[in-house]
Amino acid sequence: GLTLCEYCIVDIKNDTFIKQDLSGIPSSTGYIIEFEKGFIWGSTWPENAPEKIKHFILYILNSQNEVKSTIDISSLKKRVTHAYFNCIKQGEDYFYHMTNRVLKFNKKGFDSLLVFDRAVFSVYQDEYLFITGHENGGINVKINNAETSNFLPNSSISSILKDKEANFWFSSLNNGVFFTSNFNIKNYDFNHKLQNISLNSIEIDSNGLWIGTDKGLVFNDKFDGEQKVFDFNYVNTFNNPISKIVAFSKDVIGILSNKSSLIVKNKSVFFKDSTWGKFYARDVTFINDVYYLMGRNLIFVSESKKLVIKSKITFEDRLNGLYHDGNKLWIASSNGIWNLIDDKPIKLKPSNTSVDFKVDAITGDKQGNIYFVSKGKGVFMLRKNRLYDLNDFIKNKFFNCLFVDKESVIWAGNNKGLTKIGFSSFEPLKYSVYNYTQRQGIPGDEIIQIKERNNVLYLSTIKGITLFDHSNYKNNTVPPPIYITNVQINDSSYNINEKYKLKYNENYIKINFVGLAYKDAANTRYKYRLSGLDTNWTITQNTNANYTTLPYGDYTFEVLAENNDGYWSSKPAMVNFSIAPPFWQTWWFRILTITGLIVSVFYVTRYRIGVAVKREREKSSLFQKAADMELKFLSSQMNPHFTFNSMNSIQYFLMNNETEKAQRYLVKYSKLIRLVLENNMETFVALENEIKMLTLYMDIESLRLSDKFEYEVILSHEINDKSIQILPMVIQPYIENAIWHGLMNKKN
Repeated sequence: GLTLCEYCIVDIKNDTFIKQDLSGIPSSTGYIIEFEKGFIWGSTWPENAPEKIKHFILYILNSQNEVKSTIDISSLKKRVTHAYFNCIKQGEDYFYHMTNRVLKFNKKGFDSLLVFDRAVFSVYQDEYLFITGHENGGINVKINNAETSNFLPNSSISSILKDKEANFWFSSLNNGVFFTSNFNIKNYDFNHKLQNISLNSIEIDSNGLWIGTDKGLVFNDKFDGEQKVFDFNYVNTFNNPISKIVAFSKDVIGILSNKSSLIVKNKSVFFKDSTWGKFYARDVTFINDVYYLMGRNLIFVSESKKLVIKSKITFEDRLNGLYHDGNKLWIASSNGIWNLIDDKPIKLKPSNTSVDFKVDAITGDKQGNIYFVSKGKGVFMLRKNRLYDLNDFIKNKFFNCLFVDKESVIWAGNNKGLTKIGFSSFEPLKYSVYNYTQRQGIPGDEIIQIKERNNVLYLSTIKGITLFDHSNYKNNTVPPPIYITNVQINDSSYNINEKYKLKYNENYIKINFVGLAYKDAANTRYKYRLSGLDTNWTITQNTNANYTTLPYGDYTFEVLAENNDGYWSSKPAMVNFSIAPPFWQTWWFRILTITGLIVSVFYVTRYRIGVAVKREREKSSLFQKAADMELKFLSSQMNPHFTFNSMNSIQYFLMNNETEKAQRYLVKYSKLIRLVLENNMETFVALENEIKMLTLYMDIESLRLSDKFEYEVILSHEINDKSIQILPMVIQPYIENAIWHGLMNKKN
């Protein structure tokens, strides 16, 4: 809200003058910011010639007083003819940079004035970093007030930003935007400098960095990127592969190759292995003035304080490494671990298990613990003759080398990174494991050897060297935010919504997402699941998830991102889907279907029952007709028989001149025949008529049999003979059989 004019300072918000009397102050080349309860501005004050800026003037104003401070810059070697002004607040400090000078001050006063050989465009400071961006000079980085390193030369860095993951972003005026995850890991690729040769070993002593390659030795006294060849008269350093470099003391270093063994003191060779013979020297250690030199399957032991062979010990196993703990020598071999005690090899036999596998490297700590690695099996610790497996949480167990620092922290190098094992307790054993890979900035090449100087690890790979300042390295504990960037339904993109209501055939879904984890964006891992379909999380590096032919139902898609140090997003990105069922699986369709089915079953059942009833009726009618015909047939069979017998009886009466009986018989017979004929015309007849017919019949039979029997028809008083219907002639056959077969043949 403030603006600095030539003779005044104006509060733009309130349109008022803050300070009106600024005459004589060349404020047009200044910069103004709010400071405490007032404001501050600075400017340069040219003397005589404007192209020669000689003073830097800082004005601090508040409600009580005005402070004017002048810093004389006329004695500086670098003189500038133009000026850039800016003021940056970092915590409680202010950095006012003018051209190639940076003035640091706070409410206590001035702190320092830094001068650079190029104009300063930007400044950053935190608890251990001080970074300046320059015109056509890149960035200068100072870590813990150590020596300044320069990056991005020829770029004009206009601003510096540190994000919440502790990444740094640099904008430039001519080369775009740059990014780095940290300044604690520096990779030096020597391939182009060392003519594509491979590194085999490194060592650090007070003189500098020694590098053993497959074609000789390289020495760097400052390690500033300028390698120097350290040449010996008797060793062709570019045709003799170096297998191991070992520093024995401050000024003594051993250099081993497949043809020669050297010991160098103060850069001068004072021992050559001519007395030991030529063999493939692979490792060497020095303790109590005795040298132990290891070959493929043998160890030379020198006399105390003399480089003369005392003994030569031969092994059946191939030897891979040496470590002397001050009491005895530990030897890593292709079949376990050996100790050399009084020049006698003894196979290690821990109390709880055996070590019968290949050991590739071995070392120890000041507490007497022995550590070793085996390619494919991992890292182990031997403590008080008991073996401990330290491979929990270690994914890649293909270790090549081992280093233990002064804090008893194990650093193990494998073919894809670096593993750190730290102990919080040995009894009981408690330890933590952290894996550094390309996600943290460690190169993906195989780590061959690990050294340390001033809390900085030197990691040797076949291509170069990595410097890892682990004392200042901080894990990235910031969980990455995760976002859903696109939703496709049946190959059509839709706006991002919290919930989608879809038709049953809108069931091909693709979801794109991204996690903002800048330290290792290319290798960011994700895990997602679709609740309602999945029960487990799917872990992937892909940034999309596809679901085809999803069944109808309600779903919730969740996705998380992981940063380079294994921290997952604190909150998942989510999207909800509701896929409607097809109409034939909806509740209303089911109700209609069930209702229709019930109605159909009802009508079909009713129809079938009706058909069955009709058929039964027809069947009963046929049975009835058959029964009627049978009765009529029986009647027709009985009537001729009865008629024949009756005619015989009349003939009998006439032949015996019993005309009166014949007349009476004929009258009754005629009545009977008429009644039978009438009854036979009906299916059912009244019981009254049937009784009349039976009475006439029995009268005729009694008359024909000369009154040999008497009869009486007794009708229950409960029976109404006028209303009861029976089949005609159904009783007559029984009576006829009773008379003809029961009574006729009797004598009385």
